[in-house]
Amino acid sequence: MLLFPLQLSCSLRFALCILMVLSYTATCAAGQKGAAYFDFGVFAFEDGDYEGAKKNFLKAIKENQDNADYHHYLGKTYIKTESFQEAEKALNQSLALQSSIEGLKYDMAIVQYRLGIYPTASFLFAEELAENPSNVLAQYYLGICMYKRKQFKNALEHFETAANKNPSIKPNGYFYSGICYMQLKDTEKAIEKFSWVADHAQDELKINAEKWLQSAQAIEKADNPLRLNLKISAQYDDNVALEPLDQDVYADEGDFGFTAYFSGKYRLIQYGDLSSGIGYNHYQSTQIDLKEYNLMGSIPNIYLKYNYNPWILGLTLQPIYYWLDNEKYMLRKQMNMDLVWNFTDAFSNRYSLVLYDETNYITSGRNGQNTQFLVDAFYRIPNKNLSLLGGVGLDQNTTDHSDYKYLGIQAKIGAAWRLPWDTLFSPTAKIYSKQYSHTDSSYDIKRDDFKYELMTSISHKILYKWLTGSIEYKYTKNDSNISVYSYQGNKISFSISTSY
Repeated sequence: MLLFPLQLSCSLRFALCILMVLSYTATCAAGQKGAAYFDFGVFAFEDGDYEGAKKNFLKAIKENQDNADYHHYLGKTYIKTESFQEAEKALNQSLALQSSIEGLKYDMAIVQYRLGIYPTASFLFAEELAENPSNVLAQYYLGICMYKRKQFKNALEHFETAANKNPSIKPNGYFYSGICYMQLKDTEKAIEKFSWVADHAQDELKINAEKWLQSAQAIEKADNPLRLNLKISAQYDDNVALEPLDQDVYADEGDFGFTAYFSGKYRLIQYGDLSSGIGYNHYQSTQIDLKEYNLMGSIPNIYLKYNYNPWILGLTLQPIYYWLDNEKYMLRKQMNMDLVWNFTDAFSNRYSLVLYDETNYITSGRNGQNTQFLVDAFYRIPNKNLSLLGGVGLDQNTTDHSDYKYLGIQAKIGAAWRLPWDTLFSPTAKIYSKQYSHTDSSYDIKRDDFKYELMTSISHKILYKWLTGSIEYKYTKNDSNISVYSYQGNKISFSISTSY
């Protein structure tokens, strides 16, 4: 008896539910025409299906042209497909219907930015920031617009504010901050920003930051009249030779030793592209046991340089004094003429003519003149942490005694490969052939030498940016048709260096 009322009650409930759904659908249809198409469009937009999103938003607008949200999302979709003219029309229509939609002004600003209308984009980004100060992207893009309009001081403020607010924006923000500092002639702060980006960014941004850093450092050096370099090495050489002067003199013994090299240069005159100054270099090599191979060089110089982009012409005059085991050994009066051609930012050549007159106070018959012509090429592979170098040269040596007269031919090839963690790997190979002009008076044969060197170094910044540590290895072998002049040697050293 109770079954019929229960069935009736369930039927009534179902009917009431159907009526409520139909009533709600009718209400929505009356006030929200096109809502279903809009929802489908939003789903497609979020999934990255922008073509599907556009079709659904257009259908929604066809059913209800007065809905500001429909036009807004259509404009956002056009932005994603880079159809900026259409995006501008859709967003303007949305603004005309309802100006208070969240994110609308930001999207309108992005469109103006992408169209290159930077004054309008700046105004819209500034309005968005006034209404929504937490919008870090608006702050960043406002900086970009100011930068495009060459308002570098204002751009800098927005870049640094955005970078400090959001860690993900920091690499790009600091990169553009560095460029702004460069434009404002604050090279020191530019170097600080580019260094941070080079250490923390990835891929192309890292590469670009390193390029700008090199430019900033070059400008800083050019602006600074004083340059100083210091390098100190501890080494073991299994066949000590009288480097860098004469490897005909070698010990056939190994020894530990120390080497120090200092150079300083001060620019006295800067007149347009012409500059001139003075310098001093000092070389000191000390052996633990083989004291007779201790060598000291004192090298003052005066230079003149003319920079006429892409050419740089240089002239250097330098007397070079050498002492061997505290005794006066040699005086070399030398002149260097260099022509550098910076063909592109990545490729350059250097042509050098070196002339010197030598007086030897210990070995008789070695007084004379030497003429060298050298050509070097440098190439930095774009978007790679690799640079290549190569060179060839000729030199002719004339002396008082015919045994030491020769014609020399040399060549070299090498690379500088920047590895992770600010490590530099530099392998180099050199060959050197000497054809002596006359029969050797002691061995009754014309001497013919062929020498090759293999060198490699790994260097890394230690403790500070200005301090570099390196491990270097050098293998030397000289083959001569007069056996007494044949030798080979291995040398390994640890060095620390700094520059200012």
